[in-house]
Amino acid sequence: MKEHAIQAANSLRQTGGFERLFQQFASRFESYGSFGTVVFKPTIEEHRMISAFLRKYQPLPVSGKLSISGKKFQEALDRSAYRGVELYDLLEAYFGKALTTKREEIESARDKRKDWLLAHRESCQTPECVRLLDDLLSNSERSKRIESTYKRDEDAFKRIYPYVCTILSKMPIRPIVRLPIFASHITGNPHSLDRGEGLRHILIDVLLWKEGEAQVRSKLSAEEETELLLRHGILQEDMTNKITVIGLIATKDGKECRKHKGAYEDRSYLDLSLRDISRYDTCVPINNYLYIVENPVVFSAILDYFEGKDRIPSVVCTYGQPRLAALQLLDRIVASAPNIPLMYSGDFDPEGVMMANRILLRYPQNAVPWRYSLADYEKTAPSTLIKDIARLNQLKQVGSTRLISVAKAIMERQMAGYQEELIPSLIKDIESNLVMTSDLRDGRLRP
Repeated sequence: MKEHAIQAANSLRQTGGFERLFQQFASRFESYGSFGTVVFKPTIEEHRMISAFLRKYQPLPVSGKLSISGKKFQEALDRSAYRGVELYDLLEAYFGKALTTKREEIESARDKRKDWLLAHRESCQTPECVRLLDDLLSNSERSKRIESTYKRDEDAFKRIYPYVCTILSKMPIRPIVRLPIFASHITGNPHSLDRGEGLRHILIDVLLWKEGEAQVRSKLSAEEETELLLRHGILQEDMTNKITVIGLIATKDGKECRKHKGAYEDRSYLDLSLRDISRYDTCVPINNYLYIVENPVVFSAILDYFEGKDRIPSVVCTYGQPRLAALQLLDRIVASAPNIPLMYSGDFDPEGVMMANRILLRYPQNAVPWRYSLADYEKTAPSTLIKDIARLNQLKQVGSTRLISVAKAIMERQMAGYQEELIPSLIKDIESNLVMTSDLRDGRLRP
């Protein structure tokens, strides 16, 4: 019967006019597991040949579409010289491959993945890798991100898998290592973990898996990826990721950082990169308050005022949206001095409020809105119209209860107020608090 189907397929191929009809039948079978009825627009020649085979000519409707059921075509086959040939066998012979349904393909692919995972689990020596494979085998929620990557490109995943095992065997990474050096140790290529590389995507998914992230890949920002890597001991340097500080003391490798001590003694500020901050064991303000401003003009005004005075405040300037360097520094300060108040001041516009919101939500026990009340908003004499509704709508996302009233006021008035108008009040607050603060004596922080 197989030879008879091949003969029928060859004959109909030579006759011509059946290629697109057979493609429609094959496609429907693969999708639904049955031939059903297919509809397509035939050419004049295709319509003539198909009608002749069916022994039933009907003019094409106005739409120009021909509707043919698998049942009718099978009946025509049984009336022809190819009686006994099933449509399924005819199509397999015609296209030279087995017809499989989408479900069968999915089940087959799943079985192959399972066999591959089981084989590698048996030979795996890394406990974390075994745990990852077990999660993939059990289709756990936690492994959905990696499973999605695996299904998207199985060949790439299988090539990368040995490197994944090596990465997991080195976790947690201590001391912190730079990304190119880590990549070189893993693959011999310092650029193998650069953005856009396949192994980089898997690395990010594996780190999220380690943290219990169950959601299928949602694109992380460059800064979110950098922070994720750093949490696991991998430093991706960005020398533009800097902040400016004054009045901080840090330790690294168990010793007081001379750069910070020298800056304090000179009453000068420091520019700190993410690389600098990642090396600190501890970092503390020289005072009982840490002031955070996002505006360099405000920061400079504060420095100018305290120039030449005996005491200086502890201030951090984030230059707008707090980037990873600022957040890492604040993380270390809060870890080193758990009760330190983080006094945050910013502009009264959508971006400024969202920056404040980010700080207050990240450090709920420490962060304090500084000069961020409705009265302070009025004091800035808000007069800049916020025309962009999309900007105003950002304020609907404010999660800190301490900012909601200000956010509502800005949305209602659609006017922005700026931090520069509050500089005298900010300086007055700092000066008042300095009277009660601790300071350095003999190179040590006085309790």
